[in-house]
Amino acid sequence: MKIPRILTEIALILCVFSSLGSSQSFWLHKQVYGAGLYGICRLAAVDTSNCVIVAGSPGASMTRDYGHSWDYIFQDTAGKLGKYSYSCFVHPSTNLILLGCNDNQIHVGHIIRSADAGKTWSDTALGSYAKAKSPNTILAMAALDSNHIFVLSDSGNFFHSTDGGLTWQSFLCPVFTFFSAPFVSPVVVYPAPNTIVVATLVLSELLQNPNSTLIYRTTDLGVTWDSGFHLNHSIAKFAFINPLVGYASGSIHDYSGNNNDTATIEKTTDAGFSWFNAFSKKNSSIFDIFF
Repeated sequence: MKIPRILTEIALILCVFSSLGSSQSFWLHKQVYGAGLYGICRLAAVDTSNCVIVAGSPGASMTRDYGHSWDYIFQDTAGKLGKYSYSCFVHPSTNLILLGCNDNQIHVGHIIRSADAGKTWSDTALGSYAKAKSPNTILAMAALDSNHIFVLSDSGNFFHSTDGGLTWQSFLCPVFTFFSAPFVSPVVVYPAPNTIVVATLVLSELLQNPNSTLIYRTTDLGVTWDSGFHLNHSIAKFAFINPLVGYASGSIHDYSGNNNDTATIEKTTDAGFSWFNAFSKKNSSIFDIFF
């Protein structure tokens, strides 16, 4: 179903730098049809022509022609738009899309999965509706490839799939022993086999420094974790260009009411064990980054 040309617009930015002495940039403005009905959109791309946008609900739109046209790909046949809230999603291959959602009434995580580019969808509950069992609300999700998917929950467990989200295994997450509260606004990336990087705001420090962030890393798929790299920036998104080199976009938020945020990009060259600042710009914010 084609989507009317209404509502939200975003700018897809293509930058071309000819040289350091005479650099130039080209901005291409495209209309996003219908996305944004439910809040901030997130974008994931398999390649330059094949992108998916997800708004603040399980709604999703896809383009396969560099953003010239967009189609709804999630058909709300079961009324899930009112029942579920969108948390995260991955689009690791042309046809595979996984939406991480949560039941708004009972805190149970759900994976809504399509293996045919949005034509059909299946719904898998990762938690339990039984009061005596863990609800497993989904907080964040990352994909290594179209088979290996990582999901972080708020129950002290994480979930891992090796078959593209058809089945899931639950593992205890030892990183919860590092501090006494669950993750706060977590961001995850899955840059290499067995390597997971997680950034979370530090709940115990939020009153003193609301930008305080810890970046944890495991290289054995969650059996052990690094003690955490401390940043004074909030992290919005990870993007790795190879198993060792990656970037983290974020901001130093100004909570004084003066709107003097500072946009930041951190860089790692050791697979997320340590980070250094690669870019800062005052009076700006960065929400998303990908390659």
